Amino acid sequence: MAIRFLLTDKQSLPTATKKALEGIEQTSIIGGSAVISDSVVSELNNTVRISGSSRYEAAVNIIKELNMHADRVYVATGTSFADALTGSVLAAKNNAPLFLVKQNEVPAVVNTFITQKQITDFTILGGKGAVGDMLREGRRDWSFVPLLIRYIIISMIREGLLLCS
Repeated sequence: MAIRFLLTDKQSLPTATKKALEGIEQTSIIGGSAVISDSVVSELNNTVRISGSSRYEAAVNIIKELNMHADRVYVATGTSFADALTGSVLAAKNNAPLFLVKQNEVPAVVNTFITQKQITDFTILGGKGAVGDMLREGRRDWSFVPLLIRYIIISMIREGLLLCS
C-alpha cells in the first residue's frame, strides 16, 4: 500500500494539494485540530483524523491506525524535526514505524506500546544530544545510527522520493 504525504496550511487546503488529491476517495489527517483545522477536513473526502494528546501519542496512534508491524522500529527525538523527518524515509523504506521520544525519557504512551508489542529491535536516529545516553544505556538492544542527513537526502533524490527544482 503506497501512502502519499501532502502538506497543507492550518486553515485552508493549498491549490497544489487540492490538485494532488483529485480522484482520491479517502484521506487521513495527521494531527489534531490545533495543527490542521476542521475547515481543512471539510474540504476532503472520507477523512480520518489521527492525532493524540501529544506528538508522542500521535506517533503511536499512527502506528496503530495503519496497523504497522513493529518488529523493528526507529526512534527519534520529538523535540526537533530534522532526525524524525529524514529518518521517516528510512523507516518507510524498511516498512517500519517511527517512535518519538524525549532526550532522556520514553513517554509513557510509547513505553506502554513497546511493552505490549514486546518490541526489542530499535534503531536510534540522531546523536546523543537528541536521544541521550540514559535511553541508550537503558535499552542495550538499541543500535545507534548517526543520521547523515546529506547521505539520506542524496539517497532520497536517487530513489525519486525527493524532487528538487
